Amino acid sequence: ADILEWILRPIPSFCFGKALFNTINIEVFRFIEADPNITVWHEAVLLWEVIFLFVESFAYILLAIQIEKWSTNPRALSIWKNITTFNWLCGKMTIDEGISVALPDDEDVYREAERVQSGDSIDDLIVL
Repeated sequence: ADILEWILRPIPSFCFGKALFNTINIEVFRFIEADPNITVWHEAVLLWEVIFLFVESFAYILLAIQIEKWSTNPRALSIWKNITTFNWLCGKMTIDEGISVALPDDEDVYREAERVQSGDSIDDLIVL
């Protein structure tokens, strides 16, 4: 059970739920530890959950900022799209196949789509 607790601690909802459960049942901890002076900040009651929630609050904010930065990079978006649509597993679609299905026969649109998919648009100021 201790190993499972440490595996689940990076999940904020687990830490919060365990903290609430332990706080509600603090009398049980006082009985088990045979110490009537145990507070909620005791290691067995709430200490580790509060520490993990504090660290997770900053870690998840930084992760959200990094994901936002990646979402403005066309190369990162194409990698994410390939991973989530399982293109890496099913085989690669050539640029010609994808463009001919999705775009009209306009030559400018075709060249721009090739430029974006080849990764030349990474330095563009506006990314949609």
